[in-house]
Amino acid sequence: MSIIVRLSREHTISLPEDLIRKMHFATNDEIVVQVEEDKLVLSKKTASYTDKLRGLHKEVWEDGDTEQFLKKERQSWNKVR
Repeated sequence: MSIIVRLSREHTISLPEDLIRKMHFATNDEIVVQVEEDKLVLSKKTASYTDKLRGLHKEVWEDGDTEQFLKKERQSWNKVR
């Protein structure tokens, strides 16, 4: 979806209502603005980044024993180098 908005004299933009509904934005939501080269990316600020990242790359762990991996990793922390 692409839309065109105009920058006001006060350096603000207004987002169309259908876009606000599609993005689940609400009044007083904090919006994160990321600059990527010559683009602005808008996203709703997440209350909990733990919740947002939960399950990310879960396919990496599907065939592995996560408990065994963590045990081995933690044991390596105690080794003197």
